[in-house]
Amino acid sequence: MRCEISDGVISISLGAETLKCATENHPVLVGVHDPEVDGPPLLVVDATAFAQAVERTLNEEREDGSTLVTDMLDAAIEQAIEHGAEGISEDWMSSPA
Repeated sequence: MRCEISDGVISISLGAETLKCATENHPVLVGVHDPEVDGPPLLVVDATAFAQAVERTLNEEREDGSTLVTDMLDAAIEQAIEHGAEGISEDWMSSPA
């Protein structure tokens, strides 16, 4: 998985095989399977088809137009600001005198 900025565009890329691995080792999913069984709790048998399903889910809009992607972006913005991100000004938050 990679997140980078190039020419003013933030891009997040995730290969279907990486998604497959992340799914088969997902901490919540791994925690619910039988510990007596060796291997992941589920197998992704068609990485491309599963990636397409995840992509549709990521882009699925709620009534307000938000998606799982906008949720992630909102959380990243807040965390960057909380950690002192450069390149912003909080002056607009001040009320006029």
